[in-house]
Amino acid sequence: MTQSQTLLNIKEKSELDVEDTSSPIARLKIQHFSKLTKNLIGVNFSGEDLSGVNFSGANLNETDFTEADLNGANLNSAKINNANLSLADLSEANLSLAKLDNSDLSLANLSYAKLIGTNLRGANLCRADLIAANLSGANLNSANLSGANLSDANLTGVYLIRSDLNGADLINANLSGADLREAKLINANLSGAYLKGANLTGASLSRAYLIGANLNQVYFIGANLSGAELKHAYLKDANLSRSNLNGTKLGGANLRGAQLGGANLRNAYLGAADLSNANLSGASLIHANLSRTDLSYANVEKSRFGYNSGLSDTMKRSLIQRGAIFEEVS
Repeated sequence: MTQSQTLLNIKEKSELDVEDTSSPIARLKIQHFSKLTKNLIGVNFSGEDLSGVNFSGANLNETDFTEADLNGANLNSAKINNANLSLADLSEANLSLAKLDNSDLSLANLSYAKLIGTNLRGANLCRADLIAANLSGANLNSANLSGANLSDANLTGVYLIRSDLNGADLINANLSGADLREAKLINANLSGAYLKGANLTGASLSRAYLIGANLNQVYFIGANLSGAELKHAYLKDANLSRSNLNGTKLGGANLRGAQLGGANLRNAYLGAADLSNANLSGASLIHANLSRTDLSYANVEKSRFGYNSGLSDTMKRSLIQRGAIFEEVS
């Protein structure tokens, strides 16, 4: 018996009405699909119109949804592990509390979808569309989100440990309290994003764009931000201890009270940046641009300066008196 015949037999036993279409599987587009059967392991739904279908709580492990239309579908609490949803339309679908570990959602449309508390560990979301999606509390540890569009997405409290977000678009996304330890965000765009209290310890953000981003109280301990663009970013009370900020652009950034002990700020642009009350002990600021930089009350004990454009002789003397070390030839 073929798969389609099996599904048709299930249909015939149901008392629920379905619309009459030419496709056998499409005829199963009923209001409460999950009431027919909870076990749909390995079923092939590729290319089918399943918009609005209720798969809530169903077992869809290893199912093939390639290029399927699941717009507005209910997949709440469904098991969809190791499934193929590449190129599927899941816009406005409800996938909250669903399990999609190691599933393929590359190039899928998940715009405005609900993925609250969803498990997506190790999932492939490469170049997926997640515009304005709600992923609050979701687990995306070790997931591939390279090139994905997450602009305006809700990622509060999300787990993205060791995830790949290289080249991802996170413009205006909300990542407050998110766990991004050791995540890869090379060339990612987080301009205007809200990351207050997020943990990016050991993360790679080289050449990332964080213009105007709210990074207050963020943990960047040991993170790589070399060549990143943080113009006018908010980094008040952020922890950037031992971070790599070589060549980073921090013009007009707010770094008041930030922890920068042992940080590498060589060649960084700090023009008009506010570093008042910041901890720069042991940091290296050689060749950093300090034009109009506010270093009042900053801890510069054993921090290294030299060849700094924009640094007045008066400020240089003040820094030396406060324990700074200048390496340039006098």
